[in-house]
Amino acid sequence: MSINDNDINDILNEFSSRSNDKSKDEDVDDNDLDIILGDGKKPDNNSYDNEINDEGDHSENISEKIKSDIDNSEEETHTDSEIADSTDSDKNIIDIKKSETIDDKAKKPKKKKKKRKSRVNSSIFVALIVVCIVLTISFVIAVFGINLGMEYLGIGKKDVEITLNIPSGSNSNDIAKILKENGIIENETLFKLTLKLKNDGGNLKPGDITLKPVMGYDAIIEALCETRESYDQVTITFPEGISLYEVAQLLQENGVCSSEEFIYEFNTDKFGYEYEDAITTSAKKFYKFEGFFFPDTYSFYVEDSAYNVTKNMRAHFEKVMQDNNLYNKIEQTGMTIEEVITLASVVQAEAANSEDMKNVASVFINRLNNPNEFPKLQSDATDNYFTNVIAPQNGDSTSLAMFEDAYNTYVCDGLPAGAIGNPGLDAILAVVDAPKTNYFYFCSDLETRECFFAETLEEHTENLKKAGLSDE
Repeated sequence: MSINDNDINDILNEFSSRSNDKSKDEDVDDNDLDIILGDGKKPDNNSYDNEINDEGDHSENISEKIKSDIDNSEEETHTDSEIADSTDSDKNIIDIKKSETIDDKAKKPKKKKKKRKSRVNSSIFVALIVVCIVLTISFVIAVFGINLGMEYLGIGKKDVEITLNIPSGSNSNDIAKILKENGIIENETLFKLTLKLKNDGGNLKPGDITLKPVMGYDAIIEALCETRESYDQVTITFPEGISLYEVAQLLQENGVCSSEEFIYEFNTDKFGYEYEDAITTSAKKFYKFEGFFFPDTYSFYVEDSAYNVTKNMRAHFEKVMQDNNLYNKIEQTGMTIEEVITLASVVQAEAANSEDMKNVASVFINRLNNPNEFPKLQSDATDNYFTNVIAPQNGDSTSLAMFEDAYNTYVCDGLPAGAIGNPGLDAILAVVDAPKTNYFYFCSDLETRECFFAETLEEHTENLKKAGLSDE
């Protein structure tokens, strides 16, 4: 707390006033005077005045001393305040510096410790990747080299005879292509490289030749360099709707191959065509590949192998499928390839011409689409297949009963278990392009082969009379 000059003067005036009042107003007895004087004598006026003056001087001294003490107190107060202020200021400065130091430490990015373990793990991971890549490349190269070696030596390939013709004027490229198409080799480039290394490209002879894939490239080239006589050939025409059993008989009769070998080979081997994978295996099928021989005119080598004959037939069927866009057309029908071929074989047997085939196909398709009302196709041709093809070749009564239930459409529901013959192109197209009709019945004149179609049973009864199939 600060004391100013006015406060000091007020204190001094108050003190002086009290002194004067005491000297003037208070009654002082002799004893008091004696006590004051100390000798028991009454003081004279001069002495009294002196005492008063001394007392005044003493008061002034006291005032000065009080003033001095107050000033000293103020100075000390100011000094303490300054010291306190200075101390507070210094403390603030220290706190600010500490704060700045803390902020600097906070702002200053900490040095990341090197994670040696992480780097080691990363290096190991990269090394493993490199090793895997190297091993993979080495493995691929090794496998490729092994495959080339096996191809060159004929290891793992079929030991079957394949007869083919090298046309006159064929160069090494032409011959390599013919060999690949006939399944003798798989790598044209490797064959041409072998020819170049052996310097035999100009020594290959044209003509008929029988080779085996298992022979290997060296033996194949040696055989091609030999002069050969032309093989005897035979031409056979197979009618549409013919069964595999009848095909086998014609092949044997013309000296191409035995019927038994052909039946076995045709129903077991595959040659990588798409339609082959669509054919299902079932114990109820009499011939697995019935329907997948395309009836046409073929040329065969006399005394050829059943394998070679089958290979050429399968290639021809694939060509017909591709040339007529049948894969796409069949897919659009919603039926499988096997279902289309099976139905086409029935249509082929029931109709005499392409126009009737379309309507007959529509009748069967309408029945298939309405199984609750028309569960059975009721085709006479399916019963004929069982009687004329299956029964003569199977004497087991149990098997006969099973096949009859599977093929006779008067007994079984829907399509038979398999095709009942080999349909031609018109019959196949009639199924995939069948017209939309309301026909559910048809019959045909056995002499004229004219067909009659009906939507109702009443109409069908009248048509039976027209066709000469009913006396009523």
